Amino acid sequence: MKTTIRSTLKNHLLLLAESSWSMIGYFIDEQRHKIPVQGRWQVEDLGDSLSIEIRLYKEDKTLILERLCVVLPESQLFNNWSEQRTPYGDFEGHIHAVEDTLLLQLESTQKIRSVEAFLKVFETEYELRGTMLEGDRQLGSWVLELLRLN
Repeated sequence: MKTTIRSTLKNHLLLLAESSWSMIGYFIDEQRHKIPVQGRWQVEDLGDSLSIEIRLYKEDKTLILERLCVVLPESQLFNNWSEQRTPYGDFEGHIHAVEDTLLLQLESTQKIRSVEAFLKVFETEYELRGTMLEGDRQLGSWVLELLRLN
């Protein structure tokens, strides 16, 4: 089963090296304000790992979230995803593939948890739903549409 997960993860469309995706949707902040956002998901192959850069902007081009991620798609380690997430710090966790869906669970050194699901809509379109929690307090959630650019 682990071999299938690793193989699927390595060949998953969202994790393909040198791919680029546009993102559009909304972010709900701690005060429950629904903020329209847009951004980009950029993947780069580093040999034994992938680098993913994610940036989300408000409509006025103000940066709302930046994530610099490293994914080990063939790792046998439990933690195969690490990232620096501005403004929330360093996160570590794991990503799993279940058919066309990716499930990502992360925790920061400050005990902030992040849970995300990437759902395939079409071959070049995914929906991303996620939330960040500090204890029982929700720090934010998001719904984004990812469209492949190349």
